[in-house]
Amino acid sequence: VSGRNLEILKGRRIPLGAGIAGWVVANRQPMCNSDPRLDFDALKVEVTDRYKAAIVVPLLKDQDTLGALAVYSSELDGYLPDHMRLVEAVAKLASDAIANAVHHELTEARALTDVMTGLPNSRALRHRFEEESDRARRHRDTFALVMMDLDGFKSVNDHLGHQAGDWLLREMGKLLCTQIRSSDFISRYAGDEFVAVLQVGPEEARELVRRMQLTVDRHAFNVNGSHIFMGLSAGWACYGTDGDT
Repeated sequence: VSGRNLEILKGRRIPLGAGIAGWVVANRQPMCNSDPRLDFDALKVEVTDRYKAAIVVPLLKDQDTLGALAVYSSELDGYLPDHMRLVEAVAKLASDAIANAVHHELTEARALTDVMTGLPNSRALRHRFEEESDRARRHRDTFALVMMDLDGFKSVNDHLGHQAGDWLLREMGKLLCTQIRSSDFISRYAGDEFVAVLQVGPEEARELVRRMQLTVDRHAFNVNGSHIFMGLSAGWACYGTDGDT
């Protein structure tokens, strides 16, 4: 959003098919000189300016509809064909830029995500460790790094197959996530190893690890009708107390 009434319009959502912009996105077709109030009504906003003309064009990239670019005027009674051509040219450039940004964001997210479990991967762990160590160094704070290894996981793959093993890793990831706070971080490091970065000191780390081990010990994983119990081996160290790398 840019121009007058920016604060009123910024962050608002318009339903697909509603107003001019919603219709343009739904139908992938531009509209020119419709009544701007159709959009303001759909957005459920009150504007003091009397807008008289609108151009709304879809933002398209190949088969994807990314959104719409809308221009409203309280001065012109109607936009001319030259205006439409200009806005469509800008929309083409904007579509390319937005599509590239979305693709880059998705690529970055995939590069930092473990495909099997959906958890952050070892690369993401390195980024997070650097962020936390920098923060702890500046604020003279500490945090705990916990490494966890599943006990008996190989036998699951050997006796029930790798598909069952993959399912078990996903479920284990979900279970471990229930034991940490939203400000903490857990990743699948490799194989059956998980690593957590926790905002706790040495004593809290010891208690948290004990609780995570008990939770895993008592949890029955239902794999193909069989109840499987796993164990969790864990070791931990605290930044500043045990080391800083």
